[in-house]
Amino acid sequence: MSFTSADRAIAEWIAQELKNAGKTVYFQHWDFLPGNNFVLGMDEAARNSDRVIAVLSESYLKAKYTQAEWAAHFNADPTGVRRKVIPVRVAECEVTGLLAQLVYIDLVGCDEGRKRQRLLDGLDPGTWPPGSATRQDEIRYLQRLLTEIEQKARLYSPLEGIAQVRPGPRADPLLEAWADDPDIAILSHVPRQGDGGGGETQEYADALQAFDSVRRAVLLGEPGAGKSTTLRRRAAELARKALADPEACIPLFVPLGSWRSAEPLVRFIADQVPELGRAVEALMRAGRVALLLDGLNEMPTAQRAAKAAEIRTALGQLPKDTAVVVSCREKDYTAEADLGLDTLTLQELNPHFRFEPRVRISWMLVRINIDRGLKAAKTPAEDSTQWVT
Repeated sequence: MSFTSADRAIAEWIAQELKNAGKTVYFQHWDFLPGNNFVLGMDEAARNSDRVIAVLSESYLKAKYTQAEWAAHFNADPTGVRRKVIPVRVAECEVTGLLAQLVYIDLVGCDEGRKRQRLLDGLDPGTWPPGSATRQDEIRYLQRLLTEIEQKARLYSPLEGIAQVRPGPRADPLLEAWADDPDIAILSHVPRQGDGGGGETQEYADALQAFDSVRRAVLLGEPGAGKSTTLRRRAAELARKALADPEACIPLFVPLGSWRSAEPLVRFIADQVPELGRAVEALMRAGRVALLLDGLNEMPTAQRAAKAAEIRTALGQLPKDTAVVVSCREKDYTAEADLGLDTLTLQELNPHFRFEPRVRISWMLVRINIDRGLKAAKTPAEDSTQWVT
């Protein structure tokens, strides 16, 4: 490890990650004891090491002694074929000179999970073990997922325009804000022609019931119809089951709109789930996941056909009983984006009850008044729709 004292903390983190992965690491503060000759120790480390990790920052590039630490390995491999010098950028800096010829591993702006992924993949792509997730890793991910869904629900709650008065408690308080959304009450299922379904349409009055019956589908709908909301409802349901049962499938809720680079799909998914990291691929192959891919239409238009083809190939490599739902705006689900799956189309209970912004604003004003002590009117019907204006 070649670094300056200003970067000791991140350098030690890198060294520990390499050690955890089974590598032998020479690290100054671990291996050089008081009374040792530092120069001789560094010379021995350089001669006995396969590679040198150069921890790049402004302070590193300005330091004089660090140049000698990587120069010997660079001289032994000037073309970089054997990758004797591995630069790892840990802070914003401009790399110049000979080091600028080498591709570096970039950890800037990454959280810890993504740093780990990039570090290990960059050092030996394809040769590191896929890794495994502990039960604690799974729990941390599932709890974060549920927290994020709850935060989305709180943001969504003031935009409700219809309140329904129903007897008995709600089934899931976490999703209370979405429970009465008219846009997600009916799903229309169309099987693929030639796949044994005959192309006949079937309607489901409950979205979650539809997902239990249709294992793999593209979820279609107009903008704002509730596609992402529906996927989050499904993710919350599966996350609760996975928290209670270690053998249950783990929902991977992934926003496809963030997939803009050339990295493979599985690696992109792993980046979105840092708690599981490299274990994602093994979990997918074992049939331990439910894939919830949100926003097929949000991928860059120029890349959409190629990425849709990659998704289709990846789905074909998963166990056949792996649950998959991919959301897409209906008009954008064209031939180039076709994934070869059944379609579930979101339909409104009553298309005439679309809200205008003024109605939503009026509702929020009345809600504030109710919170201040005014009583809300209730309709006499046992299960009816109440307009608040």
